Amino acid sequence: MRILEKLILFSLIFLSEFHSLAQDTAYARRVINKLCAKELAGRGYVADGDKLAAQYIAKRI
Repeated sequence: MRILEKLILFSLIFLSEFHSLAQDTAYARRVINKLCAKELAGRGYVADGDKLAAQYIAKRI
């Protein structure tokens, strides 16, 4: 293969990998909203919201 063809192929592979690492912002927003919700006490430590948030995160992982 010629140098230009190799460069184009490398660029396409590199850019496709870069795109696959993009964050799903809709999912991130849902998780943040859930963690800040009243049912998790807004992650506050007074009503054990921190523990509830930790349990929620542990289930997701």
